[in-house]
Amino acid sequence: MSEVTVAILIGLLVGRLPFARDPTLRPGLRFAGERLLRLGIVLLGAKLSVQQIAGIGLPAAVIIAVTMAAALAIVLLLSRLAAVDRRLAVLLAVGAAVCGNSAVVATSPVISARPRDTAYAVATVTLFGTIAVFAYPLIGHAAHLGDAAFGLWSGIAINDTSAGLLLSYGIVLALLNRERTGEGQWVHTSLLEAQIFMLDFQAARYLMKGEVAGQEGNFHPTSPGTGMFQTADGYINIAASGDNLWRRFCEAA
Repeated sequence: MSEVTVAILIGLLVGRLPFARDPTLRPGLRFAGERLLRLGIVLLGAKLSVQQIAGIGLPAAVIIAVTMAAALAIVLLLSRLAAVDRRLAVLLAVGAAVCGNSAVVATSPVISARPRDTAYAVATVTLFGTIAVFAYPLIGHAAHLGDAAFGLWSGIAINDTSAGLLLSYGIVLALLNRERTGEGQWVHTSLLEAQIFMLDFQAARYLMKGEVAGQEGNFHPTSPGTGMFQTADGYINIAASGDNLWRRFCEAA
């Protein structure tokens, strides 16, 4: 879950409170939701340089462009067949093709979308993004994709999930600190930093032994007994990392 999704969820919760509907707040909320939001999107895009675009390679850039165009066309076509409202269809299309909820929120004021359209589009993008995290490995395995191809195809969704996971850790620690000290904290999450965090085992293996790690699937690189194992009537997924959890698992089994 990205920063934008968290901010929208907080906004939906705060928006239900009586004071948030005070007419005196509307001009400021409208200014923040339109001017400041657009400025933020522009500044976010300004960080992307031509060198960074060239760094991903021409084939990857072509795949990204084709995928975005196809996603836009498919979602708009399906929305028309399903008689979905035009503005909602546009939000769903940019959410699926561009950058998820960030694109939805940035496009909403431009096309004068209704608040409920924005909320519905954000919920839909988040739901299908979560489903994709579990479906992508199955599809990639069935399609016999190599490591590079699978990473190019599925990396964004997995990265976004890890950033949300780390953000939840930060929120819990911040709440614990406030409970003990009475002081609040600013909690930040980063897609890049989260992806680097997820590669700690792979980086250590490469830096220490020069080993290029492959896909682990459901298996843990350093915890034996964690992974998916075949049984007589199907498969079982075991996540018993560490001596204590493994001992408790053996006692239960």
